[in-house]
Amino acid sequence: MESSCGRIQYKRYKDVKKSQRGCNHKDYVQHKGPRRYVSCDEAVEIMLRNNYKPLEPYPGKVSARWKCECLNAGCGKEVYPTCRNANERGNGCRYCLRLKVDENTAVAKMLSYGLNPLEPYRNARTLWKCLCLNKDCGRIVYAKYGGVSSGHRGCWYCTGIKTDPKEAENIMLSCGFRPLEPYSGRNRNRWKCECLKCGEIVFPSYANVKTSGTKCSACCKRGGFDTRKPGVFYVLMDYIKFDEGSRRKKWEGLAIQYGISTKIHKRLYNHSLTGFTSPPFLLIYDDGSVIAQLERKIKETLNNMNVPSCAKHGEYGFDGSTESFSPENLEMESFLNLVLDTYNGIAT
Repeated sequence: MESSCGRIQYKRYKDVKKSQRGCNHKDYVQHKGPRRYVSCDEAVEIMLRNNYKPLEPYPGKVSARWKCECLNAGCGKEVYPTCRNANERGNGCRYCLRLKVDENTAVAKMLSYGLNPLEPYRNARTLWKCLCLNKDCGRIVYAKYGGVSSGHRGCWYCTGIKTDPKEAENIMLSCGFRPLEPYSGRNRNRWKCECLKCGEIVFPSYANVKTSGTKCSACCKRGGFDTRKPGVFYVLMDYIKFDEGSRRKKWEGLAIQYGISTKIHKRLYNHSLTGFTSPPFLLIYDDGSVIAQLERKIKETLNNMNVPSCAKHGEYGFDGSTESFSPENLEMESFLNLVLDTYNGIAT
């Protein structure tokens, strides 16, 4: 039959009766967008109007993907839009919108950050096997194109995010520590080592040794805890009112203070200047390394219990504030029981 627009079309009576629509071209004009059928010339006109150059004949349906070239400035990529999307949404080239990257662009970006890809590109979120081009590195690494293109990182080893276990052991040896266990993979974890100078077992972190050259606590002559001497673990509680005229150095209220020392009288005197004048709880042991281990265990337990120290609040800054907390977070009796249980577990 011939429609009102002059085109020859083939329709079923039941389809017309059900949809209450006749000419497909008339329906296209009424809805200002292709619904099902448009002519080849009209489809090409729609694509060119939206900066798409068809590279193959019109597939015959507005919902079918059509091989085209993006005519946007600086693009020219091969894309597959539909006539319907081009007419209703305009040019939606995924390359221009930075939603898709071709392999040549991705490889060039990785090379600019010193990474040579060793396998085909898949997508921006998948780890990409690459070779670090740094002469001092040359390792096989796995990086995401999305992270590299954002400028966050290149080679994880060269940027210091990741550490090679052999390199970590060499740095520890050069600083006077012989590791007694494998590297954990985390820079701030304590590492069981033997001091090459005094032979004591110590637990420095790789980050501290690498950045500041942390010395052995037993060999440190000033301000350090000598694990070769008898040690004392002390606990204090008092009402503190500390103010040095600065917002970051104020504290008022009850506080529980704990710590270790080999010169307990001098240490208690320093705390008395802050306001801790009540009788202390003292735990004395002949082996200072046991007392040092006790303090480490207590700190780890308090962190796991989410008990904040006074130093974690920006306004607290008195001497020993990193080893102090409020009784509101943990009562004195519960803390003493924790100390004794931990001590019994270590000493036995």
